[in-house]
Amino acid sequence: MRLFLYIHITKEKFHFSSDLPVLIRSLAPDVTFFDVDNYSDNVTVDTALKAIRESTKTFIFIEAEPGPEPGKLLHLISKITKLKCPVVIFYQGAHEMLDKLMITLKRKTAVSEKENLAEAVRHFF
Repeated sequence: MRLFLYIHITKEKFHFSSDLPVLIRSLAPDVTFFDVDNYSDNVTVDTALKAIRESTKTFIFIEAEPGPEPGKLLHLISKITKLKCPVVIFYQGAHEMLDKLMITLKRKTAVSEKENLAEAVRHFF
């Protein structure tokens, strides 16, 4: 399974984006799309962990707003460095804790330098 994982750290508890899944499926129709945010429950985060363990190729889009606590997502993000499959991270936003974590992740995982999400997805898949 090829996976697109969207991790969103937001101040809004009920933030739903319907455009992103449509965009990803138009770029890579056979990719599984999964999203989590800092308000996701344990079952959702555990399902995301299972999906990244089972994927053969994983694209992770992290979008973060300054301020909110990442909560359970820190555990999920920390597992990224242990993945055996090809992984790329596309990070957008500014979050003090995640900015520091991204420095560590850059040493162990590919972080996309592309300016545009669509271009990065096309290039990876």
